[in-house]
Amino acid sequence: MEIILGTDFGRVTGTVTNRDGNPVPGAPMSLWPAKRDYSRRDGGVITGTARHDGSFIFPLVPPGDYYVIAYEDLPDPGLAQYPDFLLQFLGKGKQVKVDPNQPTRATVETVTAGDIGRLLATLH
Repeated sequence: MEIILGTDFGRVTGTVTNRDGNPVPGAPMSLWPAKRDYSRRDGGVITGTARHDGSFIFPLVPPGDYYVIAYEDLPDPGLAQYPDFLLQFLGKGKQVKVDPNQPTRATVETVTAGDIGRLLATLH
């Protein structure tokens, strides 16, 4: 067993907006590593929800390259954690680099419910 103690995590903060640039409160979100972590069941995916003012924070994020995405709505909240679903949105996810002990800021535009519905229709 190896135990590593340290304070070298970063954090990702920012705002979720719609296409018009307005904040989107309560938007479901996903943050996932650019390189999938196969040693973890969840692939390293972290989920969250935008606050009442559209702001968000993912604290204690291990350093590395990530994608962050927000959704207008999800028919099933579990989709936000499913790595194979997330891969369908690489072009829409915002790329961020998390450095040790540093905040990373991003503005993330929501993926529309229509885009999600069209994707799900092709998967059935």
